[in-house]
Amino acid sequence: MRLMHRVPRLIRWIFTVMLLFLVVLTIYRFIFFFHFRNINRPFSGSAFLLGLRFDAKFISIMGLGMLLLSAIPFLNPVKSRGAARFWTILLSIIFLLTLIFLGADFYHYDYLKQKLNASVLNYLQDAGISFSMMIESYPLIKIAVALCILVGLFELVHRRLLRRIANSAANGNPAKKNILYYVFFVLLLGVLSFGKIGQFPLRWSDAFVFADDFKASTALNPFQSFFSTLSFKNSGYDKVKLK
Repeated sequence: MRLMHRVPRLIRWIFTVMLLFLVVLTIYRFIFFFHFRNINRPFSGSAFLLGLRFDAKFISIMGLGMLLLSAIPFLNPVKSRGAARFWTILLSIIFLLTLIFLGADFYHYDYLKQKLNASVLNYLQDAGISFSMMIESYPLIKIAVALCILVGLFELVHRRLLRRIANSAANGNPAKKNILYYVFFVLLLGVLSFGKIGQFPLRWSDAFVFADDFKASTALNPFQSFFSTLSFKNSGYDKVKLK
């Protein structure tokens, strides 16, 4: 605990928020695995470890964005009450979007046995029909109530954690030492957002090294599968080449 109090309060807050999101994504991965697995399929630690890297990649990108915005004095939540309210609202919206992605991924896999991908955007062309099908197929009212409850819990937890960190005493470190903490934190987030050691960052295709579709689906998070397929959402076939 004493070591954590030496860390600048802004870094502690960002790290705490990242940890909250990581816990939610990990819980979802457990739910996904045990709900959709075959009875005889053993637990796959390798898929969960790779999934942890995918989650850390997107959470670190969020953390870098939080750090960059908080560099603006009036957006620093540990120094400004207005900024604290702003971040509570913004992070609650991000948390809601995260839950929507997770829910869409769950029901998309339940229906098509595929991870959420950008092809779902094609349903917007017939939004009325798609919405009617969703109402008939899924308990949307219960889902909406659950989302409201979860977002409310997140807002409450975040507000209390932020208040505790903001009200804690400053670490008292010399400015140069604080700079070192920030440099290390930025480098850590940069490494995690890249995802792996090598020429290329962690990519959607890295999940398929398992040669097992279910393991790959367990490892992938819906953000990776969705944004990696945006350029292929309207893919079709060439009749001439096919002939």
